[in-house]
Amino acid sequence: MPGGLRPFIDRRTTHAFDLAVMGLAFGLAYLLRFEFDVPLDHRHHAVLQLPLVLAVQFAALYLSGALAFVWKYVGMTEVSAFIRAGASRTWTCGGSWMTTR
Repeated sequence: MPGGLRPFIDRRTTHAFDLAVMGLAFGLAYLLRFEFDVPLDHRHHAVLQLPLVLAVQFAALYLSGALAFVWKYVGMTEVSAFIRAGASRTWTCGGSWMTTR
C-alpha cells in the first residue's frame, strides 16, 4: 500500500468499506431476485429493510470476531468466525421471518 494512503486506512474506514460492500450485496440480491426490474413497492421495502439488514450483518460479524482481524491475513483459521457469523444471521433472520408468518 502506498505510504501516502496508510494514515487514512483505519478501523473506521475498513468498517465503512465492509458496510458498503454489504449494502451493495443487498442491492444486487434485490436486482437478481427481480431480474433487474424491481417494482416500485419492493424498492420501498428494500430501503426500509436495508438499515436493519446492515445492523444484523455487522453485529453478527462483530460478535463472531470476524471484524477483529485484518482482511489481508484471512486464512483457513478464520473460517470458523465466518461460519459463526453466517449461522447467527441465519438464525436471526430466519427467526424474524418465522414470527411474521
